[in-house]
Amino acid sequence: AGDGHVPRGAYRDTDTETDTYTDTDTDTDTDADTDTDADTDADTDADCVQSGWDATPTEWALPSAFGDRVFVETYDSDLDNPAWILRDLDGDGAMELVITEDTSAGATVGESEWLVHANTGTGFDDTVTSWTLPGTFGQEFTKPYDVNSASPAWSLFDLDGDGADELVVTTDTATDAAVGTDHWHVYDNTGAGYDSSPTTWSLPSDLAGELGNWYDTSSGAPDWHLTDRDGDGDADLVVTYDGEDADLGIAYWHVYENTGVGFADSPTTWSLPSGHDGEFVTSTDADFDPPFWFRMDVDGNGADDLVFTYAPDTDPDVGTDHWRVYLSGSAGFSSAGLDWALPQGTSGEFLYPYDGLGGSAEWFLLDVDGDEVRDLVFTQDTDVDVGIGSESWHVYPGTSSGFSSSPVSWDLPQGHDVSLALYYDNDGASPNWTFLDLELDGDGLGDFVFTEDAEVDEAIGTSSWWAYLGVCE
Repeated sequence: AGDGHVPRGAYRDTDTETDTYTDTDTDTDTDADTDTDADTDADTDADCVQSGWDATPTEWALPSAFGDRVFVETYDSDLDNPAWILRDLDGDGAMELVITEDTSAGATVGESEWLVHANTGTGFDDTVTSWTLPGTFGQEFTKPYDVNSASPAWSLFDLDGDGADELVVTTDTATDAAVGTDHWHVYDNTGAGYDSSPTTWSLPSDLAGELGNWYDTSSGAPDWHLTDRDGDGDADLVVTYDGEDADLGIAYWHVYENTGVGFADSPTTWSLPSGHDGEFVTSTDADFDPPFWFRMDVDGNGADDLVFTYAPDTDPDVGTDHWRVYLSGSAGFSSAGLDWALPQGTSGEFLYPYDGLGGSAEWFLLDVDGDEVRDLVFTQDTDVDVGIGSESWHVYPGTSSGFSSSPVSWDLPQGHDVSLALYYDNDGASPNWTFLDLELDGDGLGDFVFTEDAEVDEAIGTSSWWAYLGVCE
């Protein structure tokens, strides 16, 4: 669900308490044409392979009703008034600018409505439309997610896999004590707001009282998370440990499948690779004691695979030459791992699915070219090429068996007096930019966006952003 960040398929901890966006569109574009206008069939997927960004920026219009420097970042980091997010509320593939609190506009904002500035394709419209909210919770929705530990607990989450978020209430002691025990309340997305009356989303009876939030907030059993386990586009409920079944987390996980109206009352078993006793009782490697493993979709089929990035006791080449990947199947992870090739000749270390060690190299995983398979992107590698991070990024495209051995160079926007050795800079100090968080115009291609750069143009962050839009081969 989210806080306004919208990663485009980057590696993320897929536990839903930290996952800020779930891309439920798992179809892979296969026509790989050379169109430069990206999405030509209105499915929000790019119909070509992205190769970089336009060298000339588009001035992306911002609403004029707000003061200076309100939009100098890609989300409202201080959650001050006005509070706002970027989010594709209606599921059309384009981000809207959503005002969740604005005292100057009246007390209804954050109580019975949000104010939406529609995406015009060249900016956010000055005119607002009202996005209706359930009117029974008071000022509960002044922020874009539930910031309180008290009831009600709620989130924006696409439970039914239709590409549009529903408003999901997981605890509501004031109205219905059974919410979070045997059901959740789901306020359906109407395309113009969230329905005033909820539908009931059934919960498994053997987990009664354990699901009072939209992620596992406890430190004990059961350990659970929401993810699309079977790759059908719907979020399933996965229990990795319950303290009662000795084989749970050893031989299998329990999957309560999404039925469209709830989670199945009885689980199916999801097989785990043998030889790793005790490793899988959590949703991901929580202790960072070797071996290191993570859940991420490496092959682009829409379901998480199980990836070992460091395993010194069993294979010292894991994290150096390759990762060990157990692909997701129809009823579990493959019993035999495959070697997922890592690029050689860099100064990067690959003990994690991201660069978490500092040093001369910076890299991340992201499907930058739009083929639904994650690529490995170096934003800095001064020991190899000092131009990485100033002139270009080096992209190692993902394949069916690893990352390409040779990089493709993506030219970076020029004319901004700043190093681009990271994929974003949202610290509030000029300049600010992002690539990871934004796909502005709904064409399926990632855009490189400067949200503030006072040295280039003081209007950036007030009346416009500078967007270097994605282009295709």
